[in-house]
Amino acid sequence: MDLDHRTLRYIVTVAEEGNISRAAQKLHLSQPSLSHCILKQERTLGTTLFDRTRQPLRLTYAGERYVMAAREILSVRDHLEKEMEDIVKQRKGRVVVGATRTHSAYFLPRVIPRFKALYPDVEVALAEEIISSLESLLITDRAEIALLVTPAQNEQIFCEHLYNENLLLCLPEGHPLAESFGKSGVDLARLREEPFILYQKGMRVRKISDALFAHAGIQPRVELESQSAETIFNLVSVGMGCAILPASIVQYLSRVSRMPSFTVGRPPLSFSFAFAWKRNSYLSWAAQEFMRITRETLHEGIYAELI
Repeated sequence: MDLDHRTLRYIVTVAEEGNISRAAQKLHLSQPSLSHCILKQERTLGTTLFDRTRQPLRLTYAGERYVMAAREILSVRDHLEKEMEDIVKQRKGRVVVGATRTHSAYFLPRVIPRFKALYPDVEVALAEEIISSLESLLITDRAEIALLVTPAQNEQIFCEHLYNENLLLCLPEGHPLAESFGKSGVDLARLREEPFILYQKGMRVRKISDALFAHAGIQPRVELESQSAETIFNLVSVGMGCAILPASIVQYLSRVSRMPSFTVGRPPLSFSFAFAWKRNSYLSWAAQEFMRITRETLHEGIYAELI
């Protein structure tokens, strides 16, 4: 059996992509070369790893077992490389941080320059995904650490609390209920006829929003859905509807366009963000330093006005 790390990584990549052509592009290989590598390994094993009658490609049972073991082998190898790199290079290296596009846009630009000022020879790579996909990046070692909403959904993920964030109801400027909500608090039931701009289904803030609507006994009129907090904010600012957004985004973007916003829930509803990584994995010194500097940025108040 060929346990060369390249062969293992090639087959894992094909399994993740479900398509040899896309996997070849990602691996910077020609499609024939990648196909030959897979066929050679299958001949060595005496069994097929992929069911080629389906698109996207699916793993056979043997393929599932192979890929599971290959990921473990590659993980051990990657962790060993990181540890040796830390010992030999000291202040050189690379850290891959998983984050939502929102964190990449509004939070990490306050952290990364501070980190790079201390460690100019360390590469910071961002792996941007929606929250529900970030755990997969950690499990498959495509990111070393990630910013997640807790609790984690996978027991293989370890989380270390970072900060809590409130959710705000946002109304278009001049909305007739703004003054009333400002005095007596938010009653979502009074917005049952109002159009809403919401996060797409499956996203964590959307799940919380749907729970709030259900508790208020209303079915919101969903005018539009988006993955982008900035898109939602801008649509509210031009009067297209109401929204529920994280406080940090509202407070940051309100510097450009102000709108009435109110905490929801009593006590105010919030959700918790944490740094997360795969349990029992080796954390490089670069990842540990990135987390330390992030915490310092929060504690020193550089991001405090946003949460």
